[in-house]
Amino acid sequence: FLADRVGIQLQQRGQSDPAARATADRKTWLRKAAKEARDFFCTSLGKDAGRQARDTISKRGISSEMVEKFELGAAPAGWDALRNALMGPDLPEKVLVASGLLKKRSEGDGSYDTFRNRLIFPIHDDTGTPIAFGARALSDEDQPKYLNSQEHDLFHKGRTLYGLHLARATVVKTRQAIVTEGYTDVIACHDAGIENVVGTLGTAMTDEHV
Repeated sequence: FLADRVGIQLQQRGQSDPAARATADRKTWLRKAAKEARDFFCTSLGKDAGRQARDTISKRGISSEMVEKFELGAAPAGWDALRNALMGPDLPEKVLVASGLLKKRSEGDGSYDTFRNRLIFPIHDDTGTPIAFGARALSDEDQPKYLNSQEHDLFHKGRTLYGLHLARATVVKTRQAIVTEGYTDVIACHDAGIENVVGTLGTAMTDEHV
């Protein structure tokens, strides 16, 4: 359980449950995909492809410190920018599809980027490991306005709280957690020094959130 929380795959001796081993393998691949995608989006934010996302960050009054703290990024407008950057022998297409970063084409072979021309909000587990992404549209033509990664072995909206890894210490200290609706609400509170704040991911508050 502890190894799973921090992304370490234990080497088991003797006979082990094949189903459990397969699940552990899937989680390892999903973590790798999320980490590499996070790095790609963060790098893209500083390039020409991230200009519109940087403008949106500026208009929303999000400070550079919060951009770095919450690891905000940008998804380029093209259909295959992330696919071309990440897909290869070390990160197969099926893993990127399973993670929700790519979508299979409805006709023929191949896939395309799920997030295009969007401001990216990485979603972390409580240890600070990226597991999924939220994305805000940068154009009125792109709908829906907010888009989350699909759920998978690591990511379940009904039990994940945005910003928990950053709020945790202050929640413990104050014995109080403030729950907001979305990403920018959490970021604004942390920027104002109110750090025991987390957010739901477009869902109602659940027992598992609590």
